Amino acid sequence: GVTNGKAEANSKPKQTYAEPNEAALAYGMGTPDAEWWYTDLDGRRVGKTLRWNKGGRKEIRPIARIGNRWQLVGMPTPRPLYRLSEIDGLHVYIGEGERVADVLEEVGFVGTTSSGGCNSVHQTDWTPCRSRNCYIFPDNDDPGRDYAEALANILHGLGCHVFVIELPDLPEGGGDLVDYVKRLRAEGKTENEISDDIEGRTTDVLEWK
Repeated sequence: GVTNGKAEANSKPKQTYAEPNEAALAYGMGTPDAEWWYTDLDGRRVGKTLRWNKGGRKEIRPIARIGNRWQLVGMPTPRPLYRLSEIDGLHVYIGEGERVADVLEEVGFVGTTSSGGCNSVHQTDWTPCRSRNCYIFPDNDDPGRDYAEALANILHGLGCHVFVIELPDLPEGGGDLVDYVKRLRAEGKTENEISDDIEGRTTDVLEWK
């Protein structure tokens, strides 16, 4: 799993910005290479995860709306889920990190995650998943497995049917569903075939207890 940088310790928390892009640039690392919005139940943008690729290393930082201004901090807890407005069916597919959620969406599933990396599971409002079938795809490292176990406990307490999907042949040291899908695409699998592969793995696993 990727642990986010501690924005609060490396910035001036009282500094505020009128626009989110202004806040992002205040980190001093230029324009982010990737960014992911978070919204509240009313669809209002309340936070964003930013990523810079620096010489093979990922630098991940948050910004959040505090009142009507933006700050270099994580969203207040409990934080909303990524793609919150799309969680409306029986099945929810959960990975560690926004990129995993995006790839799940690309191959036809309702993907979500928590903001803040592998240590954020208890800082998130998981109640929108209540009583649904939840499929967790852990990263292939100890933090990823710890994240999956902690999340499974939370979801079980919300009356969810929980399934933890261990994908085969993931790279050591944090390989994830993004790597898995990338490998299947490189092998020439179509998006439908990849979707069928993942769907099959969700039906072949026993419910987590």
